[in-house]
Amino acid sequence: MSVQSVTGLLLVGVGSRAEKDDVSGISHFLEHMAFKGTTKRPSSLIISEAIDSIGAEHNAFTGKEFTGYYIKAGNSYLELIVDILTDMLKNSLLQPKEIERERGIITEEINMIEDNPNAKIGRVIEQLLYQKEPLGRPIIGSKQTVGAIIRKNLVSYLKRWYVPSNMVFVVAGGVRHTRVKRLVNRYFSDWDNEAVAPILKPTDEKQSQPQLLIESKTTQQTHMILALRAFKHGDPRRYAFSVLSSLLGGGMSSRLFYEVRERRGLAYSIGSYTQRYADVGYLAIKAGLDTKRLPEAIEVITSELERVRLEKVETKELSKAKEYLKGNFILGLEDSGEVASFYASNWLLERKIYSPEQLLAKIDAVTSAKLQSTAEDIIQTDKLNLAIIGPIKHRQSLQKLLKF
Repeated sequence: MSVQSVTGLLLVGVGSRAEKDDVSGISHFLEHMAFKGTTKRPSSLIISEAIDSIGAEHNAFTGKEFTGYYIKAGNSYLELIVDILTDMLKNSLLQPKEIERERGIITEEINMIEDNPNAKIGRVIEQLLYQKEPLGRPIIGSKQTVGAIIRKNLVSYLKRWYVPSNMVFVVAGGVRHTRVKRLVNRYFSDWDNEAVAPILKPTDEKQSQPQLLIESKTTQQTHMILALRAFKHGDPRRYAFSVLSSLLGGGMSSRLFYEVRERRGLAYSIGSYTQRYADVGYLAIKAGLDTKRLPEAIEVITSELERVRLEKVETKELSKAKEYLKGNFILGLEDSGEVASFYASNWLLERKIYSPEQLLAKIDAVTSAKLQSTAEDIIQTDKLNLAIIGPIKHRQSLQKLLKF
């Protein structure tokens, strides 16, 4: 059966790392405002009704390097998808009363994250890794900066960054390329398209010893991320990097899940992931665990990291890690939204297009030697960073554990 749905994703090449300190959170604020009314559809209700009337899904998201808006619907509604998305970003009204209303909503979103250590710990580790750098700021901003953003800021930001030369529009699903091209030409041709100045300055990653950041909070469980500085988005080692993460914390038979949870019962949740930006990246081990057993968990995690650096991974275990990674990727491609995101993010961050088959072949090409070489590059004492949220009192004893 052919695919009857289609996703339209408009990805804008700007996120929170491009913001000035005094308007931190403006990318996220503008993402919210896009749904609040345009000259053609002057209220959020009218926009929502237009989308709901075709049974569509829609949402938006803000990252540190891009902001995305998407609508997924039956493929017969492709033109309406393009019309709504371009209308929202070209003709947003940014009405003062809506700005004030949304300011309150975002403030509550900040409160919600503050009350959720599992969600906040990802921010804390990047605060530690990047400190005074733009990447170290939270995407959502702070109550102070969100409270200071006014309409003039939003208009200026929209005009500067939201231009076709700084966007990629991807359509995935049951649709012909010629039809998409015709619609894009029609809806983007009259859009002002001034050149966009480069936004990236190199991120300072100077680190000579392990770093520890503890946010003391009365919780029933301690949340932690141990991170190792690693590779940027386009680094050729990224495939071995992803396989390494899969081996360590991908699934219930991974090394860390088995050693930390199954054998010792130290944590309810533990896993690993990779984060890659245009110029930097890191490997993260994330866990939620019993505060009293935190030192033991850190020792087990660092021991497993050292083991993968020093010992060759056998063929069977390497194959399992690669198949887990590939399987998750393939399952994601069953959704047209994931397909659109795959192509759009690669183009924005690298200006290259990879097919799924090319990516799978790169994963297959990872050998035990490549994996161990990659582990040696990453797993070093002077690249260690540990962020913790919980009722922690003994900082010095934890600091001493950060070594290989």
